[in-house]
Amino acid sequence: MVNYLSLIPFVVLIAFGGYFYYRYKKQESPTEEEPTTVQELLGISDISNGVISVGNRHCKILAVGSINYHLMSEHEQDLVDSIFASLLASLNFPIQIYVQTRLLDLSGAIEELSRDIQKAPENLKPYGQKLKDYLQEWIRVRSVMLRNPYVVIICDNDNATEARRELEHRQQLVIEGLSRCGLPTRPLDDNEIAELFYAIYNSKTRALIAPLKNTNSPLYVRRKEDGLVSA
Repeated sequence: MVNYLSLIPFVVLIAFGGYFYYRYKKQESPTEEEPTTVQELLGISDISNGVISVGNRHCKILAVGSINYHLMSEHEQDLVDSIFASLLASLNFPIQIYVQTRLLDLSGAIEELSRDIQKAPENLKPYGQKLKDYLQEWIRVRSVMLRNPYVVIICDNDNATEARRELEHRQQLVIEGLSRCGLPTRPLDDNEIAELFYAIYNSKTRALIAPLKNTNSPLYVRRKEDGLVSA
């Protein structure tokens, strides 16, 4: 019969050997340092004057407007397609097209409308209240989404000054080409770039809710002797 008691020292020896080998290999393996800042996490070294720097890669982001393409005639659509195709064919540098969808937040507009209703003449208050009720019911039963297109211009250069100069040149080419298509285009500033990245990395939160821009449009106008003025 096998004497199992005699095997106990060997089992213990193997267990201790495996433990010390694991500890030794763990001390040898390098530990990766966790990023301590958002810039380290994203790999962005700098954002200044509308330019994003990631190592030797420098980028500018252009916000692009929209046109009523589907309301155009077939000839107008063909013309836009031709101009856009010519723009893409003329570019000798890389670009990236990015579209972000954000939920439109009308709560601020409704609050502003409520304040305007209080200041409005009595004969206009029922009209303002109906408009407010309609907006509240509208956002309750449906979501209003905004699609914001962007064009990212890229330049790889170890010299940051030369890269910025080249980006300005490339930016002008893209803006002029898109303007011929009827698309208004402008570069984002530092705050808009930061907001864009925040929305990208917080897509599951309210970061993707876009407030309605204040257009300073009054609820009504009243007539004075010298003409119409905002109330």
